[in-house]
Amino acid sequence: MAKRSLTASELRKLAEAADGIRDQPAYVVWGPNGPEVKTTLAKNDELIVECDTKSDVKSRPEFKSITIDPPLVDRDGHRISHVERKYDAMFWSEAAVEKFVIPYYARFTTAHHIARIMTAFNHPATMAIIHPPLSEIQFITSTPSTSGQQDSAHIRDLTDF
Repeated sequence: MAKRSLTASELRKLAEAADGIRDQPAYVVWGPNGPEVKTTLAKNDELIVECDTKSDVKSRPEFKSITIDPPLVDRDGHRISHVERKYDAMFWSEAAVEKFVIPYYARFTTAHHIARIMTAFNHPATMAIIHPPLSEIQFITSTPSTSGQQDSAHIRDLTDF
């Protein structure tokens, strides 16, 4: 096998992604675009390491549901149910983004990437930043309909801005 290398920032990003998965294995594999974290291991995956992080509190109460109004929809316009199972944090104020989001991503990404995050967050259609467990940042956007009402909120990736 050929020698492969990672930067410290890439290693921190993988660790953050693996840390978002609790009470089940997180597999760090070498994917077609470099290392990635997965929750299932395919037959042909080249396993780098398996992580198994347990929750400190096994019986922590969980939300039964979280309601977002306007409703959150995916790229195809389908309503996203059980937001509380798919995402682990949401930030909608500038103060929260500056205090929590930017320092978090600064640990394992570049200044250029941080600038892109801020540009996307400051876009007029952006309502919030939403954080999935694998640490890939996403945004909730909404634009008023012709009636001026916000009919739905859409999940967008950083590459959409």
